[in-house]
Amino acid sequence: MMIFASALLAASLVTPVTFTTSDGERLGGEVFRPENATGDLPGLLLVHGSGKGNSWRELETEAKAFAAQGLVVMVTDKRSTGYSKTHRDYGQLADDALRAFAVLKRQPGVGKAGIWGLSEGGWVAPIAASRSPQVDYLVTVGGPGLSPLRTQSWNALNKLDRAGVQGSLRHSYASTLHRLAGNAGLFPEAYYDPAATLGKLTQPVLALWGAQDNQVMPAESAERFEATVRSGLTVKFFPGAPHSLEMGDGLAPGYPQALASWVKRVAAGDTPAPSADPLPDQRPRSLDTPASAWWETWPVQLGGMLAMLLAFLWYGVRRRTPGAWHARLVAICGALSIAGMV
Repeated sequence: MMIFASALLAASLVTPVTFTTSDGERLGGEVFRPENATGDLPGLLLVHGSGKGNSWRELETEAKAFAAQGLVVMVTDKRSTGYSKTHRDYGQLADDALRAFAVLKRQPGVGKAGIWGLSEGGWVAPIAASRSPQVDYLVTVGGPGLSPLRTQSWNALNKLDRAGVQGSLRHSYASTLHRLAGNAGLFPEAYYDPAATLGKLTQPVLALWGAQDNQVMPAESAERFEATVRSGLTVKFFPGAPHSLEMGDGLAPGYPQALASWVKRVAAGDTPAPSADPLPDQRPRSLDTPASAWWETWPVQLGGMLAMLLAFLWYGVRRRTPGAWHARLVAICGALSIAGMV
């Protein structure tokens, strides 16, 4: 049975909070706690996925569901300054998370506490956890195990495969075009590799994925987590669930319960032994997205197109002998084609 938001309205008490980022942006949020709770409870800070200025309400369903399972859960707004489609700083977002985490730790009735990160938050939350021994545990949902550029390339490849697109366009769009965008600085944090950060973690980690995730490669990400995390890793997949583990009006069956059970065990000092569910059948596999070679860089590509454009234009307008109209027509069409590409 799914956990529906409407059934959780009376499951928690809510306290508004605020905190200020290192560059002075003031952000609000809410702390959700179970009604009639006594004693210290495990705390959990929720970190957003991608998006500029996301409201805390975007994670309200998760916050209420986890609070209903006996956790104190804090969710805040996401910064809007210094974050755009072409620029963001995961280190800065991790600092925001730690500032919010400090507010959670000061809440009455909070004992051990950790950080939960969704999607892009699966890059950010581990950075925050690696920087602070105060973070007792880490949970990722749809956490990417590879670079943002490679992850987005796979996302595009996945869409093309679902649409039945084959041939050279499949590779050109999914790999070459994304690499060109990364080289041009149009793709933020393009080559960030989470492996080093995952290897630095000292906290137990619960890594969750939907088996039907089509935004982040679930099997390859889990493989990377298993190869790098040394602090006690539990890997779990939810059959039929998508990237965010949201299904219908609620969450994947068993998700809040599994998360809360793991968190409570860790908070009580009974960290589960490392374990991993079998990997789902992920198709396709991701393509490597190395930095572009010099001849693939955007200045060379743009320069080549402009040179061809000028050559076609020159040929099309220069004086020619009678009867050469067909060659001039070809030159004009070529110029229009190049102009369209530019």
